[in-house]
Amino acid sequence: MKSIVALVLAATVAACGQPAGTLFKVTLSHLDRSYPLPVVLGDQTNLVIGMEQAEPDPLSNKPSIEVDPEDPRVVVVWWIGGACDNDAVLAFYPLSPGYALDLTTHGKIVFGCTAVGIPRGVRIEMSAPVDVGSITFTGRS
Repeated sequence: MKSIVALVLAATVAACGQPAGTLFKVTLSHLDRSYPLPVVLGDQTNLVIGMEQAEPDPLSNKPSIEVDPEDPRVVVVWWIGGACDNDAVLAFYPLSPGYALDLTTHGKIVFGCTAVGIPRGVRIEMSAPVDVGSITFTGRS
């Protein structure tokens, strides 16, 4: 039953665009400041205290999440975006026995849009350390 609730919540977030909860915003840029990407994080756990751009992981070719080895209160999320992505939405919410973090990117393929993959990343600072093993992470485009 709880997985059905999580799927319904994820579908609602994807359909509505703006996530529920306390909102955190950052605009990511590529290495040369090109391809800006607004990112919104909706926190329904009351654990998040900030979000900023992370150096992307050039070796990662799929969405991933890990704890920053220098600060156990920081969770780093990486994914590969596209040149024509308009924005990305993260939703962080309780999901028994831990949490869920959903990533959804919005964009469109248009004439003249290159099919280049762009590494993206955000650092999410929490008020206390969170075990990433307790976070169910999903990434969608």
